[in-house]
Amino acid sequence: MSAHEREVILCDVDATHVARGMAEIAARYRDAVRHQALDAVGAQRGMDRVFPAADDVSLRRADLVVEAAVESMTVKQAIFRRLSELARADTILASNTSALSIAT
Repeated sequence: MSAHEREVILCDVDATHVARGMAEIAARYRDAVRHQALDAVGAQRGMDRVFPAADDVSLRRADLVVEAAVESMTVKQAIFRRLSELARADTILASNTSALSIAT
């Protein structure tokens, strides 16, 4: 999403996971440059739009929040309860789950 001029907050309760995620995003941008899908300036601009966070952050400006936690309904429910407190009422809250059945 950051490659498409969207600001992204990469958040996890574990700073190690945030650092690993940032490294993975950087690697994907390097690959995009190597495969000429982006130039170096575009890749840097994309990285500049990713903001790492290892704690709760305000999501009041967010239009879309996608969680990508472990495949545990209990964990996901707790995350969505917290997200509903941090985000606006009209923010789209989405899940990256593939194994769990989610209903609204």
